Formats: sequence, C-alpha cells, structure tokens
Amino acid sequence: MQQILDRLRITRVVMAGLLALAIALPAAAQGPPALPSWFGGTADDLGWAIERTTDGNYIIAGRTRSEGAGGSDAQLLKVDELGNVLWSHTHGGAEDDEFKDVQLTADGGYIAAGSRTMSGVYYAYLVKTDVDGNVAWERTYGAYCYANAVQQTPDGGYVFTGKSTEQDPWGDVNLRKVDSAGLEQWSRYFNLAAYADDSGHSVALTPDGGYIVAGFGGLWSAGQTRMWVIKTDAAGNQMWNTQLGTTPGTYNMAQDVLVASDGNYVVAGHLHNGPEQDPVLIKLDPDGATLWIKNYGG
Repeated sequence: MQQILDRLRITRVVMAGLLALAIALPAAAQGPPALPSWFGGTADDLGWAIERTTDGNYIIAGRTRSEGAGGSDAQLLKVDELGNVLWSHTHGGAEDDEFKDVQLTADGGYIAAGSRTMSGVYYAYLVKTDVDGNVAWERTYGAYCYANAVQQTPDGGYVFTGKSTEQDPWGDVNLRKVDSAGLEQWSRYFNLAAYADDSGHSVALTPDGGYIVAGFGGLWSAGQTRMWVIKTDAAGNQMWNTQLGTTPGTYNMAQDVLVASDGNYVVAGHLHNGPEQDPVLIKLDPDGATLWIKNYGG
C-alpha cells in the first residue's frame, strides 16, 4: 500500500510555476529535512514524472520555456540525491512540446513520452535516449494526439497510452504499440460513448501478456467524467472495461494503475465525494470487479 501511495505522490503532479522538485534524501533521517531543489529559469517550467535511476539518482520529465528551441520544449533532467543537476536535455522544435512520462529501459537508457507540436498540429511523441540522455531516436504518431504514459514491453518495444482524435474528433483513449526502433506495430482506440472526450493516463503490463489502461471518459452531455479502466490482450483488443464515478454532474478520473503482487489491480485517482473531489485507491480483481475502495479525503 505504501509503495502505491509513494508512487502516486511522486508522479504526474510536480507543478509550481518553475520546474520544482523536493528530493527526499536517504540520510534525511539522520539530520534536518532536505530543502526543496528548484530547477528552471525565469519562464514557466514544469515537471510531470520522476523515476529513480539505477545509480541512485533521479530522472525527471517535463517541459521548459526557459531554454530550448522556442515555445515550450520537452525536457529530461537528471539530478543527484542532493538535487544537483547532472545533465539536462531539451527536445522538440519551435512550437510547444512536453514530456508527460519517463521510464528506464533495459539497456540503461530512457524512454520519454509526451507531445510535439508542428505547424499547429500536436502529435504523440516518443524519445529514446542512452544513459546520458543522448537521443537514439525520436518519433511522432498520429495527428492531434498526445501520449501520457509509456512502458517498455518484453519484446524490447514500447506501449503507450494517451488521447487521439484520429477516429473521433472528441477524442478516444489510445493504446499504441511500437517496436524497439519506435516503428508503429498497432494502434487501438477506445470510446466510452458518443460525444465522449476520453483519455488514457496510465498503462501497465499484465501477467497474461496484455495491458491495463487507466484514464477517464468525459460525458459532457451529462456533465460528468468517469474513471475508466480498460483491460486488453497482447494485441490491444479490449477484454473488459470498468467505469467508476457514474453520477451525473461529477468529475472523476483515474491517474495511475499498478499490478499488485496478488495479481489484482490497484487504481489511483480521484472521485467526487459529496461536493468535493477526494483521492482514492481502488482495487480490482483480474476481471475488473471492485474489491475495495479507499477514500483519503475529508
């Protein structure tokens, strides 16, 4: 449980005008609490995801307006345990680009996912780097698409989820598989209903070789968004889906999903609880049935 809560705290939200992150030191228990480390310049910089690296440091993914090629640039930043910058690389072009996720890869490098804008059109964006952040390859996918989360697959390729308007102008949850060089192998689209604005926020590999995606479905005609969890097979075909937070006029969202050690799934997000939105953990069995819901709000 604590591991899940820790991951929820350190992923997806690291926003404070500047790219900011408080690095927790292992030695903190032996002395005063560590001070926050601030990264960026005078413009609007932001971090979205962080992972611990194999050498005990940290890799951060986000975007910066303080440096780069113009607009906002996707950024990978490596820092040590004290928050000292080891290296920083920006990616993209003259328009707005950003990373939403970063993961370590089997070769010691990194895979980052987000979006890149060219000539006013935004695309899902993957960048593969070596251990020092040097680009091995970068690719864009779709049109009016973006990626929110990525995972390396056992075959050395990658699977990512996000949002796509390729099939529906309102937007579908998109699950896309690419090979080790970033070449697309397949793409799947999931739509909650007509006029639904849908997006995938997290993807995990499942023990049966498939995938589980967590995000939301936006039924604007009913004034609501629903937490939406989709289970697929290895080819991305839907096996089942579960919706939570179906009361009209409420806004609910799944932000992360993990496979638990017992083979069940744990979903983190927020649900409306009366007039407020509260953080929740939800445990689902392998068929998508709810085992329990834990509410952490007031």
